[in-house]
Amino acid sequence: MLLQLLFTACLHYVIILAGAAQWLVVMAVLYITGACLYAARIPERLAPGYFDIW
Repeated sequence: MLLQLLFTACLHYVIILAGAAQWLVVMAVLYITGACLYAARIPERLAPGYFDIW
């Protein structure tokens, strides 16, 4: 039920703001790409310790 409500709300948002739909897709792609990079720990795996801030 909650998933259906979320889907309906997102679909309503896309229909109402059709001009902003392309930016919503771009934002989703960038978010998913960032999440995949974080999950794979790409920078830390390629250069251990190089990206440490502290």
